[in-house]
Amino acid sequence: MTSDDSSTRSFIERQGGRVIVIDAATSDVLLLRGVDPADRERGDFWITPGGGIDEGEDVHEATVRELWEEVGLRVDATELGPVVLHRVGEFPFGGELVRQTESYFALVTERFKPRTQLTTPFEAEVVQGVRWRSLLEIDSSAEPVYPTCLVELVSELLAKGPLEEPWTEEQRLV
Repeated sequence: MTSDDSSTRSFIERQGGRVIVIDAATSDVLLLRGVDPADRERGDFWITPGGGIDEGEDVHEATVRELWEEVGLRVDATELGPVVLHRVGEFPFGGELVRQTESYFALVTERFKPRTQLTTPFEAEVVQGVRWRSLLEIDSSAEPVYPTCLVELVSELLAKGPLEEPWTEEQRLV
């Protein structure tokens, strides 16, 4: 399929915020193992904490809320820093086609024990686990990891510090 094919499909449009949580001592990244409850045959995938922006929220508020709900970490919106990645993903999920435009932030912190505070039964069906994973483990994973540029982006952030401009990524699975 060419990129033009997706323009004729009907997508649910979502805006989202995500956080790349990095262990300050080991450079491990905190990831959620997820599954599409409507298509378990597709298998598991790994994503960073985050999700959709609710009505009345801005991207910082949504990202802070999602970080608390999904991994139990409370932060102030100012701790998120600048956006490090703008990503547009098109994918099937929950029996629908979704186009999600996401802003990613990076947060270097001390390792903590994640604990979910999931607020809906649907979230509890999607999130199958939370785990710290090394960059090598992520890079060699047989299961999909999103964003696909995660290892390269984290490596650059750790080597060079803050980015002058955010990275961009597009991913189409439909």
